[in-house]
Amino acid sequence: MLVALSEDTVPLHEEVLTPGAVIVFDPDVVDADSLPTGTTAAPVPLDAVAREHGRPIMRNTVANGAVLALLGFPLEPLVESIETQFASKPAEVAASNVEAARAG
Repeated sequence: MLVALSEDTVPLHEEVLTPGAVIVFDPDVVDADSLPTGTTAAPVPLDAVAREHGRPIMRNTVANGAVLALLGFPLEPLVESIETQFASKPAEVAASNVEAARAG
């Protein structure tokens, strides 16, 4: 699985993608038609969801939530990690990141 946060990500890692590899990408940033043949597209509006829940920098948190959902993994370890990471910040910082991860 590859998470493409920029249009340069896919070409940079294309040679190591195996057939059936899933590419998580923001369709406003990466053109789905440019994805390598044989890969599986997983478009997620990363920037839009991040802005909806806080700031664009949270797109990586949205992507983490999307990856866990695609893999069928529970979100709780990520939620715990976010809460630990932002424990020294105002509570709304952790809460908005958790919301962004859940929306992913």
